[in-house]
Amino acid sequence: MNTGKHAKRIEELSKPGHPLGDEAPRTGDGWEYAWLVEKRGPDGALYLYAGEIGLFDWTADPNKALRFARQVDADAVAGGTLDDGRAVQHGWTTL
Repeated sequence: MNTGKHAKRIEELSKPGHPLGDEAPRTGDGWEYAWLVEKRGPDGALYLYAGEIGLFDWTADPNKALRFARQVDADAVAGGTLDDGRAVQHGWTTL
């Protein structure tokens, strides 16, 4: 499946002491960055997205996930999922 954007997990941006910290830019250098709410599923990571009629659900496709500009917002939503969700920063190529 070619989505036009290639999802890549950017764990190093989440590490304490990284110069970008939790307020990394959403775009730059050919990449768009965002915080996703992620949980472990039976076959790998699952990501929170807005399903039918505005209800939240989980998907294996990070391109469908809700994207948050700030870690604090993703953390707040992750804390309300009751499904062991956590905020994880991801990046997508914009080229």
